[in-house]
Amino acid sequence: MSDYVQQINLFASINPYYRLKGKIKVIELFAGIGSQIKALKILEKAQGENKTFEIESHKICEWAYNSYVMYNLIHTKDFTDYSQGKTKEEMLQRIFGTSTDYNTPLTMEQLSRKPIEWIKSAYNSCIATNNLVDISRVKGKDLDFDDNKNQTIIMSYSFPCQDISLSGHQKGLGKGSGTRSGLLWEVERILDERERESLPLPNILVMENVANLLSKSFINDFKEWEKKLASLGYTNHCQVLDTAKHGGIPQHRERVFMISILGDYAYEFPAKMPLKHELADLLETKVDEKYYLDEETINRISQWKSQQQPLDTAIDIERERERVMPTITTRVAESQDGGMSASMKLIKETIPNENENVEREKKVANKKCN
Repeated sequence: MSDYVQQINLFASINPYYRLKGKIKVIELFAGIGSQIKALKILEKAQGENKTFEIESHKICEWAYNSYVMYNLIHTKDFTDYSQGKTKEEMLQRIFGTSTDYNTPLTMEQLSRKPIEWIKSAYNSCIATNNLVDISRVKGKDLDFDDNKNQTIIMSYSFPCQDISLSGHQKGLGKGSGTRSGLLWEVERILDERERESLPLPNILVMENVANLLSKSFINDFKEWEKKLASLGYTNHCQVLDTAKHGGIPQHRERVFMISILGDYAYEFPAKMPLKHELADLLETKVDEKYYLDEETINRISQWKSQQQPLDTAIDIERERERVMPTITTRVAESQDGGMSASMKLIKETIPNENENVEREKKVANKKCN
């Protein structure tokens, strides 16, 4: 994996760097709750008084109701009632493609059975955030930007990881696979449509996904995607980053990033930074008993056959010395047993704290692990 990344970045320093300036319009495909726009806003703020660029959310594409409503609450903060004067049918057409379970979209019949206040909430959030909702129905022209020399278009496309993650079923992302990770190729379709219609392409593309994307199982699909972007005129820069080494966060979370810049441009990923905080610094010293898991639940979690064996990982002695949390996988975080809470709680109980009885913590940890 690392050899491949080094190979594709070998000649990056030959080309000039792309400099952000002026108006930066951001398009977020698979937007979620907007972590991409949040990161760019932090960079904008870091410029201080001598700003050279300004970030603006231009379009998003997100089908999950909870996510795009939250996006509006966090970022856009537009609470206008756009539903006034609109019929129920008009609102349903606008929000069609919405999902409530992150797996499948609601049918028109299912949408029509939703309470009218829910429908209005979805409609208002989609209008406020310029949400295109269903990526399979997005046309190239829907990105809606022209060739303006005074602006830069950044488009992110952190497509679903469920089918390539070590914790998933690894169904893959091949063209025509019909998997959620295979939605990557909808991005290809959208870019192709813009090129065929002589519409400008985004200046910068940003991709983030699980590091397993570069494994032997999926590397050929990834290389095919890289070649496609190169054929459109993009220079690709790829690297695997770990939050514990590059983000200053005491959690191992490796993700592969690819920055694709339209034209021949160099790019350098952030250098490693020292880890100044330990996991114990982020944990509360007093936790309400209602957050404790009973023995039956813990026993069920211990029987999981997942990649990480969450309980064993959480209390692993070596990791305790590191004081760094392992990656929390989709299966752990989304489990009905509250896997994330369980792991954090067990780690908390195995890390000595000056304000608590160390012997008591050891006894509790031993009791829950036996």
